[in-house]
Amino acid sequence: MEADIVALLAVNSFTKFGKRLESLRKSKNLTQSKLCLKSGISKNSISAYEGDKRYPQKATLYKLAKGLDIDKLILEDHMAFCENAVEHLCNFDVETGEFSLFREE
Repeated sequence: MEADIVALLAVNSFTKFGKRLESLRKSKNLTQSKLCLKSGISKNSISAYEGDKRYPQKATLYKLAKGLDIDKLILEDHMAFCENAVEHLCNFDVETGEFSLFREE
């Protein structure tokens, strides 16, 4: 129960696009290189987005979401991200702050 509360607080801290992109990528067990191959977006661009050095255009957002196999709204909108994360949150490691958004069977 305590881990769930910490997890919800962690999810609400993902206000920056780069952090959302990185956490979604990691929740899918993808490296930047693998997301590059799945989305058609360069690894350098993905790195810049995750570092909040750049923000992708709408067409790029669509490609990233398609590569992550998610709705682009989850990636683009902080509230949609939080709602989705809370709904699907299952594994949260309090020590590392790592979590996955989808239940493992």
